[in-house]
Amino acid sequence: MNTQKEIQEIFADYKMYIAGKGCSREALLEKHNNHPLLLSMLASPENMIEGGLEDAVSEMSDIYLKYSGRKLRDEEWEAILEAANNISVKVDDNKWCRDTLVELLDVLEDGEKEPDTLEESQLSLPYVNYEEQKWDIQTEMHLARQGNVLAYGTVTIDNCIKFPVQLRKYKDEKSGEEKSFLSYPRRLVKGQWEDTVHPERELHKKITASAGNAIKKELAKDMYLPEVDVVSVTPVTPKNIAGAKAVICGLATVKISGLTIHGITIKQSEKGLFINMPQYQNDTGYKDIVYGTSKAIQQKMEKAILSVYKDKIKTATPLKTVNKVL
Repeated sequence: MNTQKEIQEIFADYKMYIAGKGCSREALLEKHNNHPLLLSMLASPENMIEGGLEDAVSEMSDIYLKYSGRKLRDEEWEAILEAANNISVKVDDNKWCRDTLVELLDVLEDGEKEPDTLEESQLSLPYVNYEEQKWDIQTEMHLARQGNVLAYGTVTIDNCIKFPVQLRKYKDEKSGEEKSFLSYPRRLVKGQWEDTVHPERELHKKITASAGNAIKKELAKDMYLPEVDVVSVTPVTPKNIAGAKAVICGLATVKISGLTIHGITIKQSEKGLFINMPQYQNDTGYKDIVYGTSKAIQQKMEKAILSVYKDKIKTATPLKTVNKVL
């Protein structure tokens, strides 16, 4: 369990270290018992832009001071991930920065486990034997950011009952603070909305916690994207067909996370170049066979492929014609 004092001291000592005024690397590690956050900080910050190291550490320290030592709301986690992404962008997605940010997120999540002061209402709750209240809860959540809906997904209980949920936001009339709650399925009956799913109190708490963890994972998965290795890009001669929204002008193969993915198409439309992942066709149209799980990784693959494609078409002649349109 990390303490706030310990983490604040790590940031303070590291700032002194990079300024050349603190103790040695070995002394720091001994003082802080080889803490993972410090180990990440002490790794060589290769290719760091000038002044980037000091600024990044200061901003990370600010994030910790603002959000540490309490149970964080989902919107706070979203703000943390946004701030972390901003830091990473400022230093050109430097590996040292990414690794240190991942450790910082672990520290913040660990800090949520520290007991907060119990409110009076919590002290009056009846005793519950959690050993007898066991449910297998599987939750899948996706970010929405549409209107009052922050996220949506599905919950499966004991691998036999499945239903949709939404994380919705509202403004507290008394405090004026923006808060959120987990919304269960409802239906309109004779002009009145009624609940169709109503979990027991302890089950509701566990579902809410499971949904919160799923949302955190959804927010965090874009923090450390794998490298995209463009194995090959082959420009082709587009065949213009009347009524086509886009035409194929290239084929690509990439390697990512140990997988080699063939059959990626590069297409040209009125709006410009884009890629399509490998697809198959059925009665309803084209469906992706393999695809990225987030917009960020999809954009990273597209950027890498199109960069190679643009370089190739400057010097290369298309090798063949593909008679296929979107």
